[in-house]
Amino acid sequence: MGSSDAKSRKFKSKSKAMRQWKEKYYDKENSQVESKNNSGKTENKSKENTEIKPTHSESNLQHIGMNKVFIAAAFIGSILMVLGYSWGPEGCEDSTIFEGLGKMLIFMSLFGAVVNIFILFVSFSDKDFNSAVVLGWGVLHALCWFVAAAIASDALLSDAWCNGNGPSYDIGAGF
Repeated sequence: MGSSDAKSRKFKSKSKAMRQWKEKYYDKENSQVESKNNSGKTENKSKENTEIKPTHSESNLQHIGMNKVFIAAAFIGSILMVLGYSWGPEGCEDSTIFEGLGKMLIFMSLFGAVVNIFILFVSFSDKDFNSAVVLGWGVLHALCWFVAAAIASDALLSDAWCNGNGPSYDIGAGF
């Protein structure tokens, strides 16, 4: 094989299977051709082996990052709700800023579960997405959301049921 063939085979594959196939067949041939061409020059093989190869596609990495943000939002929101509930006024009075911000974060994370379902359906038809990774991170996000909601259950239920008296329908106009 000529050196032009060896140069044309120095491609960077995107899929894991193609990388493994390239390492198995082409890299062995390339190393034999380069050793014949260099005849006496030493190569630093450790630099080639230290190349970090991503295990997931770019779209899966973005999905994983999005889920990490949603999981963090759920836990931070639950902590803020617990702090706001414990420091805030008793009864059905207005909530503190911590409780309001915590509610926004928890429900934003709940909206992320709907987004995960949509992304799962998209991943079935997209070759770049690994559907198993999408499903796994979606289930992990849902489990973390339920744990965060359980942490803040007192604060969530106190606002909804107003100290056990049921939902308050007082709209503030004297009705």
